[in-house]
Amino acid sequence: MYHSAIAAPGVKFRRGDNVEWGFSGLRKSMIAEVYLPGCNLKCEFCVAPYLIRLGEIRGIRWVEAVDLMRGVTGSIDVLGFSGGEPSIHVDYITDVFSRCRERGIHTILESNGYMTKSTAEKLSKYTDYIGFGIKASLDPEFYKRKLGIMETEPIREAAKVFVENGCEVMLTNLTDPNLWNDTESFEALTKWMVRDLGPSTRLVLSLIERVEVPPPWTDERIYVTPREQREAYVQQYQKSAKEAGLSHVFAQTNSRKRYADQQEHLEKIGVYRTLDRLGMNHSDQNW
Repeated sequence: MYHSAIAAPGVKFRRGDNVEWGFSGLRKSMIAEVYLPGCNLKCEFCVAPYLIRLGEIRGIRWVEAVDLMRGVTGSIDVLGFSGGEPSIHVDYITDVFSRCRERGIHTILESNGYMTKSTAEKLSKYTDYIGFGIKASLDPEFYKRKLGIMETEPIREAAKVFVENGCEVMLTNLTDPNLWNDTESFEALTKWMVRDLGPSTRLVLSLIERVEVPPPWTDERIYVTPREQREAYVQQYQKSAKEAGLSHVFAQTNSRKRYADQQEHLEKIGVYRTLDRLGMNHSDQNW
């Protein structure tokens, strides 16, 4: 039997209403989001290269931990996994998420989407919500040059599987005019979303906010476009997506102040003291 325990760099807590573009079904939820190590991509603009190295199995049982924290707070009702790339831990996640279903805990994944169809089938059986973090509108040439993979069709297939199995799907399209600017591939993305995922699928335009130290596998430097130019760029693509038929198109907003307020509340009600007793790490970085 696969043990429900794996090393993780940390866990963050947030409310479902932290941002306007979040999943509609989580507006009043408190989410515990666990960051798992390891990834199947090597993005030149990776913001968390320390998560790429696979961790060791250890005695953290997240479902039981969430049960305990629910007893402390009375409010945590969603468990999520991010990374790195959580789908590479498919057996672990399906084990944990199946136990979540038994306890009435909702489940959420944040994934780059690059997985086999069989992995998507397994994960989608127990996942309520999934956010696909895509880049440059799934342009194959961009993925080949910047992410080290030769095709993006597996990501499209995975998204379709999750939709067909009743999961709420959201795509977050990471981009910046200095990184990528191709209206044709963006139009192709939005038309595909309307046709294969449905016009109510949420699309978030996520811009690189700052220059990060590049990961060790590249010397590439990302130069962020000035804010004024980026805002005009986003407005152009929001308009294009809505014209294609998507009804929920958003620009990612900075929610650090609200996140900081939530952390103060969580500290007061004892969530982090409970994690410390369990020997589990938590992150206090801003969202």
